[in-house]
Amino acid sequence: MVNLLYTELLKLKRSNMFLISIIGAGVAPFLVVVASYIHIKTKQPTPTI
Repeated sequence: MVNLLYTELLKLKRSNMFLISIIGAGVAPFLVVVASYIHIKTKQPTPTI
């Protein structure tokens, strides 16, 4: 069973889809951090109604 999982992992390493999925998984948290930083720096006071 371990050999089967290892061969599947090796097949995934060679595919372009694996690289795209790793990049996609890394970009999402980075964008959240950037958006939070921008939101903190440009925070406008809420208008009183």
